[in-house]
Amino acid sequence: MQFFKTNRGVIAYWFLSLITFGIYPLYFIHRVHVELNEVCKDDGKKTRGFFLYFFFGLITIGIYPICWWCFAANRMNDCMTRNNMKPRISAVSWLCWNIFGSLLFGLGPIIAMYKFIHSLNDVNEIHNQQVRASITANQTAQATAAAVAAAQAAIAAQQAAAQASAATVITPVIEEKTEEN
Repeated sequence: MQFFKTNRGVIAYWFLSLITFGIYPLYFIHRVHVELNEVCKDDGKKTRGFFLYFFFGLITIGIYPICWWCFAANRMNDCMTRNNMKPRISAVSWLCWNIFGSLLFGLGPIIAMYKFIHSLNDVNEIHNQQVRASITANQTAQATAAAVAAAQAAIAAQQAAAQASAATVITPVIEEKTEEN
């Protein structure tokens, strides 16, 4: 079990996208795939990886990537709802921000990505809390097992000491009786 990043930001996303000439978004898609499949593994769904994203994106002329982002947004939405958190984004809001928000001087896609990244941070925080709880439970169980083993060893040592002292007390009494005869 591993911890996932919870401090991603939209400014860093756009900055890295610019300086890597569009390579960082491809890496980000890979990370979303890996993290959502681990964090949301209980829902029985799978988020497809980058190669299928790219391949089907070419075949469907860009429709599959839109579906992929919507599926990922809904998957995060469901995970947050299951964990009693208020979802930040859904497939519908992602689509609306990207389509209609583009009319707001191009700010819609930035807002959609902001909401998506912060939803991913929230979902990862849920996962990290579960990992911390699991680690704490394992450490508690190990400490309890060690304490039980130490207590059993101490009891065994006390019993051995008691048997040894009883044997030394009984032995001289038997020897004194044999000398009198």
